[in-house]
Amino acid sequence: IEDVLIMADAGGFIARQPGSSSGEADVWAIELELWLGGRAAFEAALDPECQMANPDPWDVLDRAGPAPEPTPALGWSDVTLRRQALARPRQGVAVLAYQAQARDGERAAYEAECTSTYVERDGVWRIVQHRERPLC
Repeated sequence: IEDVLIMADAGGFIARQPGSSSGEADVWAIELELWLGGRAAFEAALDPECQMANPDPWDVLDRAGPAPEPTPALGWSDVTLRRQALARPRQGVAVLAYQAQARDGERAAYEAECTSTYVERDGVWRIVQHRERPLC
């Protein structure tokens, strides 16, 4: 597990994990956009087969059902990702694990341990799984 920081705000990356390939940078950029963006970013990144487990209230959201509500991770003004790990179990699959700290002037800070799984379909990375465990 790397202890290199990835930080971003509404203006984009402040720092990026060194030595990452373009595919790895792409999925980390999408993950950051999910934290910083609103519902449009959320909808654009979701794969039709996405499954999500929301912590509060706990629920499993199935993309095939009604449109899922965004998780607490959406729409922050800045976010720091720590202890990032990326696994590539096979071609076209990327699994992210990290700790996130999100801040916004209008809300209390939010910290969580997160995992996300992406698949590459027709050259586009889409999220198929996301899970958060709040730390605060």
